Amino acid sequence: MKFRSLCPLVVGATLSALATTPLVARPHNGLWQHEWLMNQLINFSNVPDSIYSNVINNTSALSYVATGTLPVMTSVNEVSAIIRQLDMPYTNTMLGENRPAWQTYAIGQWSTGDFDNDPTRPIYNPESWGGLVGAQYWADEERLVGGTLSYNFSRANIHHNGGRIDNDNIRARLYAALVPEEQPWWAIIGVSGAYNYYDARRNLPLSSEEVTTSNPEGYEVGVFAAVNARLRITEGLQLTPFARIDYNYVHTNKFTEKSNVADPDSFRLRVKRFNTESIQTRLGSGLEYTKNFGAATLQCAISAAWVSELGGNDIEIRSELVNVPFYTKIDGDQMFGDGVEFIPTVALVFDNGLMLQASYTVFMTFEAQFTQNVSVGVGYRF
Repeated sequence: MKFRSLCPLVVGATLSALATTPLVARPHNGLWQHEWLMNQLINFSNVPDSIYSNVINNTSALSYVATGTLPVMTSVNEVSAIIRQLDMPYTNTMLGENRPAWQTYAIGQWSTGDFDNDPTRPIYNPESWGGLVGAQYWADEERLVGGTLSYNFSRANIHHNGGRIDNDNIRARLYAALVPEEQPWWAIIGVSGAYNYYDARRNLPLSSEEVTTSNPEGYEVGVFAAVNARLRITEGLQLTPFARIDYNYVHTNKFTEKSNVADPDSFRLRVKRFNTESIQTRLGSGLEYTKNFGAATLQCAISAAWVSELGGNDIEIRSELVNVPFYTKIDGDQMFGDGVEFIPTVALVFDNGLMLQASYTVFMTFEAQFTQNVSVGVGYRF
């Protein structure tokens, strides 16, 4: 009886939280009309500390935002890795006959993120593992074309023991670069396409330990462009300003969850529309030091950039509960917050054509987000 008297306060606080959360731009339509939600709260014996997140996770597809953001994260990291390997000493300093016609490379990556301290952003912590293989060909002394094929496995661990979403991503990418011999700059543009498969599990704490599962599929398309410069400061030391833009669109096919609880008591969802769009810009600069040791060239670099996620209707989800006339609209204004990115890189290029590279990326926002990426690559020119 004590809990029954608290229900109006709990529901009212939950509605207030929904209305003021930037990711959920509109309240969940139907909350005011249905006594059903109130009854579910009354029947729950204890109020969890994460009551707001629990109510939202039970009645909406908010946790599924990861199906869009995970592929975007791996795509952006791949572009960074491609640009770094292209910016190696043998690419931009060996001209004419010394420049290799073909180059092949392979890069492995690991990424993780911490969004625990920011309730207005994705309600999960991401982690991914993957790699890519690539080849590029110099069409002449200034123009290069290349392509990559990659696989990434990503996981979103939903906060408050809310479950997890796994993503298998297969992506193909083509790019072209212009590297003028007599100019201190070079530019690159590329396009990509990907297939996404998901294995999702949601734990629903307001529904008697109900667990829902789903296996959505979808596709992704992307475009990127970047301009980089190398300005000599002194022998072996260069300033490296750059600008870059990444566009990614992720479509997840509509799907209906399965549940370990029989209908009509299940909270399982039917997701009817799901699109994610990201436009991300980077503007920054760095320092690069190059030293030749005879049989090998060492490159040490560090860069810093301001990263901005351009505003707009980035996340659009339309869903409904299968067994109750209750539907939700989720329109997100930003996928990630604006922040600062730092990347130290070390590379070693041998005269026999072998290249080794390692880099570490850390991204921090003012909304308490933190992501990091470790990239290790090996390449060969011939």
